[in-house]
Amino acid sequence: MREKASKIEEGVVEPVCYYVVVEPEVVDDVTSGGIILPSSAVDQMQVQREKGTIVSMGPTAFDMEKWGDVKPKVGDKVMFTKHAGTVFQDKANRKKYRIMDDEYICAIFREG
Repeated sequence: MREKASKIEEGVVEPVCYYVVVEPEVVDDVTSGGIILPSSAVDQMQVQREKGTIVSMGPTAFDMEKWGDVKPKVGDKVMFTKHAGTVFQDKANRKKYRIMDDEYICAIFREG
């Protein structure tokens, strides 16, 4: 039996079925050349990121045989397709997340 889906910090978002909640990587507000980006640009870049950390997953996420032994878990850094899922903001912690079908996850970044 799969472990129960975790909650996002103090929020109450628990994905159902095969859905996964990913927190996109943080985008710097200053470029490598020292240009300060406006917050609207940073927000847009944040949402368009294709890398993030799985923060919550539904009870049947990654249950299909096609995943084999390589199944992501909460806390893993992953890559997902560019337009995957729906962006939402958790009202409790004011962070933006993406909720998506587990099939949109295309790679896991492992340490080592």
